[in-house]
Amino acid sequence: MRSPLWPFTCHGGAAGQLTDPMLTEYGKVRQQFADSLKKAQASVVATPAGASLTAFDDDRGTASAIVAINVTASSTNQQPTQKQQLFQVEMQRTPDGWKASQAAPTTRCPWWMRSSTPNSRAVSRM
Repeated sequence: MRSPLWPFTCHGGAAGQLTDPMLTEYGKVRQQFADSLKKAQASVVATPAGASLTAFDDDRGTASAIVAINVTASSTNQQPTQKQQLFQVEMQRTPDGWKASQAAPTTRCPWWMRSSTPNSRAVSRM
């Protein structure tokens, strides 16, 4: 059985790692976002930095995780900027494996992800 964190370790089409309602929302906004980036001559690259399960229910086929994403944004007239964003992600087990069903940005950082050292990260690496 694949880990519920599998969707965040895969590289490739995001849609293949999603299930509804998140898949439907992704389909609605993906092209609009791509068009706005093209018009602004900008790019955004998001890569998973780490994740940690916050809940797991094998009987119900559900799981939750805090996922850290490194985001780099750049455009033709600006230097690239980088930041890390945290997301609370809800997942469902499907016949094709674990898939994200909902995600929302969060500023909530569980105590076990915090570090007393400014440059260290307690988030598990991918």
